[in-house]
Amino acid sequence: GSIDGTGGLQSSPQKHENFRKGLLGDEKDDGGGGESDSGITLEQILALKERFDSADQDGGGSLDMQEFMDAFGSIINKDGSMTQEQIARLFMQIDANSDGGIDWNEFSTYMLMESQSSGTVKTHQVGNFFLPDPLGKKADPDWFHRESADCMLIDSVGGQYLTASKDGTLRLWTASSMQLAKTIVTGQSWILAMCWLTKSARLVLSTADRRIRFYDIHTWEQVVEVQLQSPAFCVCSWTFGEAELLAMGNEKGEVTVVDISKGLKEVRPTGKEKKQKKRPDYWNDSVTKVVHDGFIHQMEMVEDLGGLVTCGADSAIVIFEYPLQSDPNHKDRIIPRRILKHARGHQKGVKCFQWVVSHKLIVSGGLERQVVIWNPYTCKPVVSLDGHQSGIAKVQVNAEFEQVISLATDGVVKVWDLRNNECVQSLSEGENLREKGARNSSIVYDAARHRLITCGLCPHKWTINPQILNSSTDVTHRSPVVAALYNKNFGHVVTVAEDSEVTIWKPTTGNEVFNFIDQDRDAETFLSAAAFDDNGRRLLTGDHHGRVRVWNFSNGACIKTLVKPTDLYRRQEITGLTMYQYEETRFFAASSWDRKISVWVDDSEDSGTVDPFLQIGGNDDDILSIAFTYPKILATGASDGNINMFDIESGARRLSMTCTKPPSTGNTPRQTGSSPAELSNMQYVEKVIFLEHRNKTVVSVGGDGHIRFWEGVWMETAPQSLSSSMLMSRLAA
Repeated sequence: GSIDGTGGLQSSPQKHENFRKGLLGDEKDDGGGGESDSGITLEQILALKERFDSADQDGGGSLDMQEFMDAFGSIINKDGSMTQEQIARLFMQIDANSDGGIDWNEFSTYMLMESQSSGTVKTHQVGNFFLPDPLGKKADPDWFHRESADCMLIDSVGGQYLTASKDGTLRLWTASSMQLAKTIVTGQSWILAMCWLTKSARLVLSTADRRIRFYDIHTWEQVVEVQLQSPAFCVCSWTFGEAELLAMGNEKGEVTVVDISKGLKEVRPTGKEKKQKKRPDYWNDSVTKVVHDGFIHQMEMVEDLGGLVTCGADSAIVIFEYPLQSDPNHKDRIIPRRILKHARGHQKGVKCFQWVVSHKLIVSGGLERQVVIWNPYTCKPVVSLDGHQSGIAKVQVNAEFEQVISLATDGVVKVWDLRNNECVQSLSEGENLREKGARNSSIVYDAARHRLITCGLCPHKWTINPQILNSSTDVTHRSPVVAALYNKNFGHVVTVAEDSEVTIWKPTTGNEVFNFIDQDRDAETFLSAAAFDDNGRRLLTGDHHGRVRVWNFSNGACIKTLVKPTDLYRRQEITGLTMYQYEETRFFAASSWDRKISVWVDDSEDSGTVDPFLQIGGNDDDILSIAFTYPKILATGASDGNINMFDIESGARRLSMTCTKPPSTGNTPRQTGSSPAELSNMQYVEKVIFLEHRNKTVVSVGGDGHIRFWEGVWMETAPQSLSSSMLMSRLAA
């Protein structure tokens, strides 16, 4: 190894190779043929073992730093270029279990790992752009919707997909594992449409019984329900200045725009309204205008076009400004900015559209089995893409690869290249079918994870061919990053991805130092958390199956696997990891979705699979973060806004602190215009830590956008008093 400018140990392939060859006694020229050796032979292993045993002067079975230097120093530092600090860090690299000694298992593992590539990634042959999910046939039938799911959204903050069905249920799916996380029963009516209210942290659902329902996205509880004059077949939202607006379209061609930030009126139907079965207007600030002749199928606010875009059963795509401009000749109608309707365009109803930002075009689909591409500034079609055998139900845009993805009513998905207007792939539900007898009814493209999600009764995942992705994008990982850690001992940044890829970086240059993956990982396993041990020598990773693996992150060797009992409701996913020492024993601790903390003893003799010796309960809601402070306190941050303190010896909960309402002065962007009642559901604790040199101070980060500082004495008994102060995260950063 060599030392970079920051004092960190930088991996040097040539020096590691020379070190290995020196130990094996085969430092000789390979003739420049470029042919690497095939690995360590049995004779070399026996010779190494003899040399190792002879170096173990005290007969303890392991080498301390001095014994290691006496035996191998002449090879490690034969040119005198390495400092004592560098040699010490090499010693730490080989000392996988951080016990201050190198045993034969650690030494031989290090040599074997250095003698071969640290890991390989399986790749597919370049062919299809999207590849089917290999787990498609392994989904639990109990997870399926009873009827097709026509609506789907991405929860980018929570890492979930949302599907809404005609069976009246809303289902949340974990993006990493595609497993069902939660089912919300909204009633017996069809769910027609849904959208996010990002400012107020709400999900809006429209149902066939003429109701609009609002759900808190942190607790998933219904907070408001409003009855409408007519069912809303499409909804969308946007912000206009300080206002948060919701638009709804119905079967009469009417668009209703509501200022959500102004709330609802307390009204009761009059006798005349009851007799006419007419619903009163519950909104404090709303306006309704006629835009189409018949059903409105979709609407979106497109800032680049300066207005709201709608499509409907009258074969038109209409662009109009907000605030709505009334037609002086027809007060119930608006003055459109542009109307996309042409003889070469749609002759029947338009079901869907998308705005292509890169090309400044609108793509739309309808009943004619064609995808039409429009120039919105000339209001004329540019080209029509033919190939579907049924009408178009949904369209999506893959902007990064300049593609349009269309779903037909027969369940067939086609991928179109906008650069040459050709179909590059057709996806049939038969290639990736989790449920029998169901067609794809909805699609969404997840740009962050480079995947297409199709859904019939449950979602399917289609990933971009790795060879295409790696050759076309400047990304550091092929899947989402679950942790970015800094190791102060080695001066490296370590990133961990869902697919188990671990990459070590040199922070001063941004160069990759080392990379490995879990060779034993199957396609069903996705990482969800990562942390270093207390000495910074081992990497801990947790997955959604409830397993914690302990790694020597310097060479990619797995030391042991920590497992936890299977939860009755299969809430296995690891959400937080930490390590601590109590008296003379060291422990690993992990929090998970079963609301428990699992604790394992760190025994240097352990290998293979290790069971926990203790599980700590006492959390009333999902645990999102875990931290330790001396002498023996574990703290958890939960989604109910509580920070709980546990005694690690007895497992008892010593203290519970609840995040209070933010001060009246100062608001984060998320809070602007929100009422105290709305804010009460935004206190979930995303992260909790103890300050390293002031363990009486707890720092927590809340879902309301605030950083809180708590002062107290976290000992065996609850402190007599504690106080907290808050700082807005945008200022604290």
